[in-house]
Amino acid sequence: MNMDLLRERAERAIEQPDAQTALIALAVEFKTEGMTEAEVMELYCEFLRKRQDDTDETKYDAIFEALTLVGGHCSSSCHIFGEHYDAGFVASLVKRGFHD
Repeated sequence: MNMDLLRERAERAIEQPDAQTALIALAVEFKTEGMTEAEVMELYCEFLRKRQDDTDETKYDAIFEALTLVGGHCSSSCHIFGEHYDAGFVASLVKRGFHD
């Protein structure tokens, strides 16, 4: 896999108005394309580190929330790389906000 291309795709997702949804969708695409959980985690962590000192934490938070679903630090139906992943359930969480 071309890491520069993967980084470009991730950067485009981060720059979307709804970066969280875009990053989650991208993680699902990456999984479908054969990337492993560890590879997606590494890529997203790279962007998380780049955003850690941003005064506006919006993008950092979006990356962090997506990482939560990639890494499985959530319910099994939200774990993108888990066998019980439920895209509809995740969409409803994103729509109403994860922490509402």
